[in-house]
Amino acid sequence: QGLADMAARAPFQPGVILPAGRDEQGRSKFTQLSFRQMNELCDRYAHGLSKNGIERGQRVLLLIKPGAELIAVCFALLKIGAAPVLIDPGMGRKAFLQCVGETAPEAIIAIPIAHFLRCLFPKPFRTAKHAFTVGRRRFPGALHLERCCPPEKKPFPVAATTVEEEAAIAFTSG
Repeated sequence: QGLADMAARAPFQPGVILPAGRDEQGRSKFTQLSFRQMNELCDRYAHGLSKNGIERGQRVLLLIKPGAELIAVCFALLKIGAAPVLIDPGMGRKAFLQCVGETAPEAIIAIPIAHFLRCLFPKPFRTAKHAFTVGRRRFPGALHLERCCPPEKKPFPVAATTVEEEAAIAFTSG
């Protein structure tokens, strides 16, 4: 509810500010989304994901590069009441695959190279019945997230989760 509240109270205030490379003089560039823009993107993703099988209580593995898309997908899952699973890829392949297997995600939202990893090492990913890809390229057998989201800006009803439900699962290499 916090994001929707901020979008209502301060719709044009920067909600997310992200690095966007460097300009011709070598200075840092940034891109930003307002609270309203971020909330609308989260609502679109939540509608698309729920329409395609993501439900409250499910664990959803996210293998998305850091950026606005990762943030929006996390918030969309929280609106649905699903638990995002975030794993630091810096921990090495063996530990990473062990974390995937232990969490038994019911869905995966990932960049194409991560789906390729899923094909190379299918056992830890066997519980993932839903697959979505993000980014410019598609991956066979995975729905492209942007293509399955409705274009309209309809609010998504936030799940009334309880303190007993999982909010998120995160593994770090530290």
